[in-house]
Amino acid sequence: MNIPDNVPNNKKWIRAFRIVRRGQLEEITHLFSDKTSLNEIQLSLPEGVYTTLRTYQKTRVITFEHHIRRLVDSAQRLGKVVLIREQEIRKALRQIIQAQKYAGELRFRIYINLAVNPGEIFIFVEPLETPPAEAYTQGVKVKTEFMKREHPEAKSTQFIAVAEAIRKEWINGFNEIIMVDETGEMLEGLSSNFFAIQGETVWTAGSGVLPGTTRQIVLDILHELGIPTQFQGFNYRHLKSLDEAFITSVSRGVLPVVVIDEVTIGDGKPGEVTRKMIQAFEQKIQSLAKEI
Repeated sequence: MNIPDNVPNNKKWIRAFRIVRRGQLEEITHLFSDKTSLNEIQLSLPEGVYTTLRTYQKTRVITFEHHIRRLVDSAQRLGKVVLIREQEIRKALRQIIQAQKYAGELRFRIYINLAVNPGEIFIFVEPLETPPAEAYTQGVKVKTEFMKREHPEAKSTQFIAVAEAIRKEWINGFNEIIMVDETGEMLEGLSSNFFAIQGETVWTAGSGVLPGTTRQIVLDILHELGIPTQFQGFNYRHLKSLDEAFITSVSRGVLPVVVIDEVTIGDGKPGEVTRKMIQAFEQKIQSLAKEI
């Protein structure tokens, strides 16, 4: 089960495990030896639900209970009932972390099979990849696509194929694709949540989006800081009136957006509210990160 200790930090590798009898881990990496990415592996497996989390300081994670609840809730929204033993998954993650000797932080995907063997649990692990430091100081570009999830509040593997097809067509030069519905509301990214800032008010879709774990932390921070929040997707037709924007996800944290569809947001630099959110988020993580 050992993850190699002689690979450089930028070397891509993926390990796959399945929880079997009595919570024991079975490594099944060899079954996916022809796959080059986690999403490619996922597309070879039956329909299911999943959640993604990362480590902090090698052995800590944040809001683990939220991830477990989202797995159960996502399955229920797809008409399935699954039994998930939180302590069993915690134990499996600890075993994987303890066995590896990789120097960097890790990214985990916990996947629940809902089709062939309902309730079967897989855990995938790979090196955590985050945006470069300059992305947080200079901001990133995103593009929009008029579309929305079929089951927006369920983190279903079905959406992975849709997202991958769109990324292959549009992602070059853009950090993310933001989904816009038929009314013009900017909903969320393919793998992130979207926040728009106009004046002193933050806009973010209140429904029709995936309830991201990082999104919830950001919403808590906005409340604590007393920043007015409008739970509605900002309308794409008023894009030129935006002052700031950012996206959030497990791997990105809070990432400033300075260009949307070639439209420069504000003065083309991360704004005051966004910078404040980046700092507050990093501080919040320090208190939320707990041993797995």
